[in-house]
Amino acid sequence: MTGLFDGEGAAKSAPLVLGRAEPVVTLKSARKEPNDQYSQSGNPALLGRAFGGWTLGGILDKHSGFPFTALIGSCDTNNDRNGDGTCPDMPAAYSGGILKNPSKQQWINGVFPSPSTEFDVTTRGPGCRCRNIFVGPGYTDVDASIGKIFAFPSTRYLGEGAKLEFRANLFNVFNILNLQPLAPATAPTDIINTGSFGRPSDGLSGRVIEFQARFSF
Repeated sequence: MTGLFDGEGAAKSAPLVLGRAEPVVTLKSARKEPNDQYSQSGNPALLGRAFGGWTLGGILDKHSGFPFTALIGSCDTNNDRNGDGTCPDMPAAYSGGILKNPSKQQWINGVFPSPSTEFDVTTRGPGCRCRNIFVGPGYTDVDASIGKIFAFPSTRYLGEGAKLEFRANLFNVFNILNLQPLAPATAPTDIINTGSFGRPSDGLSGRVIEFQARFSF
């Protein structure tokens, strides 16, 4: 059928283009709260300025993983398996074998124990209906922020409204290990590349803390 592709550049018939295109589960949550416990009337002014008016914020981002397709990345365009002259191609069949609910360490070690027996990469033909049937490593991240504005009393040199604004942004607060998604036409999705197939190529960023301060008068 003209105009349909398997997602990796090779034209396919309509049934072969079906597959997951989004993360299975995505969850985001955000909360921001001011802390005005010491800024209420009846508290000493000094305590109110020091401990009141803090703003706290947080974001939880979690999803179960991005889908990916196992492909034959190392192929000869003049003698490829489906005869369309385009690479990479899908395997002729997949017989099962990927680890179920793998841990982060299992992803690092590789989630396909025996790719050579799990995939048929020699039989010629249009390839299996295997687009995006696998789900990559999940992602969990918690970000937070804390901030406060310290107001200064009016003086001859600073004038009125002088203030110091402090803010700290914390990304991946709990330093959770997250692995890179498995991208098409790369070593982690190339069945022939048995040393890297089914293994994320790297980890994502760990904990990062950013401080900001601004003085205005």
